[in-house]
This record gives sequence, structure tokens and C-alpha cells, in this order.
Amino acid sequence: MTKALSIEEIEDAAAGMKEDLQRKANQGILRKDINSAMAALAGIGHIDDFVYRLQIRAGSQLRTYVARGRGRPRKAAAQDESAELGRTEKSRRK
Repeated sequence: MTKALSIEEIEDAAAGMKEDLQRKANQGILRKDINSAMAALAGIGHIDDFVYRLQIRAGSQLRTYVARGRGRPRKAAAQDESAELGRTEKSRRK
């Protein structure tokens, strides 16, 4: 039987993987092996992207749950989401 992991458990596992990859990147730099260092750093970026997408998906499922009458109305959740997107785009422009 499989057990579903919580977002926190996945984030903890990702943090451990990122630490391992950072060590590999540091070793690659010390050995002047730029290819392995860059590959490790790219791996860190992919892990960050995965965790970010997971958090977004979990957040959108939470908003759907709330919108079905178990919290704030859907319109309020949509307004919060559009405000969040506006803040994100403004920070990217800087």
C-alpha cells in the first residue's frame, strides 16, 4: 500500500536533495569540473521548480475547496489570485 506524502514531507525531501546537489556543485568547482558543477546547479533549479509548481497546484486545489461553499466565495478567491498575479508581475519587472 502506498502513502500519500504531505507537501511538507515533499519539501523536506527536496531540501535534502538540494543539499546533496549543492555539495556536488562545490566538489565540481574545487575539481575544476565545470560540467558536473553546472549539472548539479541545474538539478537544484529543477527541484525548486517542481516544489514551486506543487505548491501552486496545492494552493489552487485549496481555493477550489474553499470556493465550493466551505469558506470564502469563489469571486473573492479569484480576486485574491488576480491580485497575487499582479504583484508577481510587478516584482519581475524590477
